[in-house]
Amino acid sequence: WADTDDKGVKHALDVAQCLEGRVESVRLVQSKEGKDAFDHLDAGHGLDEVVPFEPDSDDHPAIEDDRADDWGSPIPFRSHKLPEFTVNSLPSPLSEFVKAESLATQTPMDLAGCLVLAACSVAIGRRFRVEVRPGWEEPTNLFVVVVLDSGNRKTAVVTDLTRPITEFEKSEWERLAPGITDARTRHDILKKRCQLAQKEAAKAEPPDRAQLERQAVDAANELESLRVPPHPRIFGDDVTPEKLAQLISDYDGQFAVLSAEGGIFESMAGRYSPNNAPNFDVFLKGHAGDPLRVDRVNRPPDSVDNPCLTVSLAVQNDVLRGLASKPGFRGRGLLARFLYAIPESFIGRRRIGAPPVPQSVRLAYEQRITAILQMEPATDNYGKPTARTIRFDRDAADRFRAFEKQIEPELAPFGELGSIQDWGSKHVGSVARICGIIHVVKLANEPSLPDTRRIDLATVTQAIEIGAYFRAHARGAFAEMGADPEVENAGQVLAWISRKDRRSFTVRDAFQDLKSRFRRVADLQPALKLLVEHEYIREQHEERGQGRGRPRSPGYDVNPIFEDIGDIGDRNRTAISDLPSSSGTSVKTKTTFDSYPHNSQYPQNSSDDDDQGEAA
Repeated sequence: WADTDDKGVKHALDVAQCLEGRVESVRLVQSKEGKDAFDHLDAGHGLDEVVPFEPDSDDHPAIEDDRADDWGSPIPFRSHKLPEFTVNSLPSPLSEFVKAESLATQTPMDLAGCLVLAACSVAIGRRFRVEVRPGWEEPTNLFVVVVLDSGNRKTAVVTDLTRPITEFEKSEWERLAPGITDARTRHDILKKRCQLAQKEAAKAEPPDRAQLERQAVDAANELESLRVPPHPRIFGDDVTPEKLAQLISDYDGQFAVLSAEGGIFESMAGRYSPNNAPNFDVFLKGHAGDPLRVDRVNRPPDSVDNPCLTVSLAVQNDVLRGLASKPGFRGRGLLARFLYAIPESFIGRRRIGAPPVPQSVRLAYEQRITAILQMEPATDNYGKPTARTIRFDRDAADRFRAFEKQIEPELAPFGELGSIQDWGSKHVGSVARICGIIHVVKLANEPSLPDTRRIDLATVTQAIEIGAYFRAHARGAFAEMGADPEVENAGQVLAWISRKDRRSFTVRDAFQDLKSRFRRVADLQPALKLLVEHEYIREQHEERGQGRGRPRSPGYDVNPIFEDIGDIGDRNRTAISDLPSSSGTSVKTKTTFDSYPHNSQYPQNSSDDDDQGEAA
């Protein structure tokens, strides 16, 4: 509501401009009699007795807006200003190892921080579950994807983080190998004995047939009851979904896929399928712990009541882009199950000769993971491994409930997670899983099992902080995949502006040309709002006539700095902008949608030499 004097009018215009792009609409109004707001209300008039405010009228001459030509550079949609990993939210010794590993490999802490959570998830496996409240339990397995292009030493970090798991695998192989060999030998002998008994029973005459048949049945039952345990395996790398289901069944319902590549996504999409049909049911069920029943030709059925699958991937940007377009990946909830991280690459500013991970720090990390792997799982009534239940203490439960209440409104269509509701709906459960992982890591070296102690408030706080990191990166990841409909719609409007060489336009102009994409004018509004927020366009404040006829459609001016953005939905993710140089002339620059803010976790090219250190 504009006040009547010039200062008040200027203030109203300033407020309206600040609100643009942050609310659905801004409307400037004034009293019919030109009174101040309080005078208007004190006189008994209502809010419906107002008229549009017209700063160009005789009573209120146009106020000179100093910022009319003060356009900023358009903000690329893919320039994610994402937070760094909250490494101090990890318990000791994980946090110390992540810092040392990141320094030694000159990689962002996000890489080691996210993958160390996945490594702990592999170790914990089916040993523990988290009871959020009666009737709601979450397993402790995670799906994690870290996105970094080639040359960022992803393989080295994955190898270092999984070393204790690999070493445990080797030691278990050596320990169990003799027993496995004995069982396989007995199995082969029993199999031949069974075959021989069947042949003799089949050829026997009636007097001897009954006895030989009983012998054949007994041999078959003995063979069936003898189980040859497989050689110890905890994780794999490149595995087909069909083989993965078999591995989960063979290894008591638990397995992991850990890789520094993204080929597993192609396998899910049907790379090895005769008809290229997507096949990722085992991933959906392995994440949630839903019963897994797979029947295949020429193979015994795979049946697991509570499968537990961990997936940890370090992939390139090209793998991430386009995932949402793969059949079923978004619609069936596969992409919603992953925790995403898109850290900034250090290539080009890495420290040469960085110190290695101290042996004491590495040993503390490896001992903690090994201690978890050595925990004996509980068993059910049939002697099969099952999970122990971890619960919250009272303060932790209250804090977690408050966190739930905080997240719920963000899932609304216009909330922070509105465009990724599928992912956001699983966010609270993911944080509960992280609570369980942190709790077990903290207590792994104690004599009592973690389920004898309750999750405390500090652990919940740490998990929520880590969850906030993943929440921000998930929005960036889905936008990068091309899965954010508002971003894609905004890209279509930008493409239209470029194609038509528009310097200004009305909502009606845009809608008439873009009817094939937007069914209603209301569907166009979120895209326009996003373009205002990113400073590509600005709403016009023009005098609206009060005569007869259809009112003029709202208009927008196009940022004069912007020249040719192209289609932001294309695969190269680049934009051409006409940016002013320091000399005042215009220069062409190429801005990629993959640019990130500078990350200064480590000094650049630092050295022990004082002078060089100061220069760095």
